[in-house]
Amino acid sequence: MTPLEIGDYKRGWMPGFIVRLHSDLDWKGKDYCRRKLERRQWSMTSWTQVYEHTFHFEKKEDADTFKETFGRYADQCLDCSHWGSDFCKHCGEDYEG
Repeated sequence: MTPLEIGDYKRGWMPGFIVRLHSDLDWKGKDYCRRKLERRQWSMTSWTQVYEHTFHFEKKEDADTFKETFGRYADQCLDCSHWGSDFCKHCGEDYEG
């Protein structure tokens, strides 16, 4: 596919399945996607929150695998932006520090 065809294809499924990732890991996220997926199957939007980029995936399975790969650095609680205590009072989730 040409870059133009890829862009047109992505517009057909965007926003797709979303995973937010800590901004310090953006290059690792892009490297992961480049190695594991075709360019037409993912996209990244920079600085969607403070210290956060958003990855978009065409398929739920790809988003779930990406999220699992990056663990606690993906989809952190937006209310408290926790990265490592024992319990989040906002989202009610246990998490590892």
